[in-house]
Amino acid sequence: IGEEYRGQNYAIPTYVKLVEMLGSICSGEYRNDGSPTSFVSKEADNVWKRLNEIFEVKKIPIQGDKFRYCLDKIK
Repeated sequence: IGEEYRGQNYAIPTYVKLVEMLGSICSGEYRNDGSPTSFVSKEADNVWKRLNEIFEVKKIPIQGDKFRYCLDKIK
């Protein structure tokens, strides 16, 4: 794990490594007001909030009034 991620929640470096391996990752469903649906655990919600603070995370609209967060390859 790179020095820039040491000391952070263990999930952040794991998500970063997944993006490096897969090219991108996406969250479960969120409502347009930003609240998670039942498909997003409290822990995952906390990780996506932190990822939003560190990286440029996209909001991808999906069915109805919902969206997913997606993190693409980190430069």
